[in-house]
Amino acid sequence: MRIAKAIGAGLIAAGMAVGTAGVASADSRQDFLDQYHASGAFQLLPDDQLIYMATRYCHDKADGNGAWWHSNPFNMRYSPTAAAEVADHTMCP
Repeated sequence: MRIAKAIGAGLIAAGMAVGTAGVASADSRQDFLDQYHASGAFQLLPDDQLIYMATRYCHDKADGNGAWWHSNPFNMRYSPTAAAEVADHTMCP
């Protein structure tokens, strides 16, 4: 019984921590979108796909592969350079 209560308490605490992290992430994603739109960068992608691209950049940057994003000013859907610069200030750790 004690073990089940301890496990349950641990799961609740973990859920609360994840929930708090999700709120912070949502705020950083909205901040990214606000700053990206304010920059006037090219965008034919919907916002959810733009967030995906910024998240992908953050993963690439963490893996040491972020330089490509800074060397490509735009493509037909969004600006990788603008996405990288804004993500650096808003989404990437």
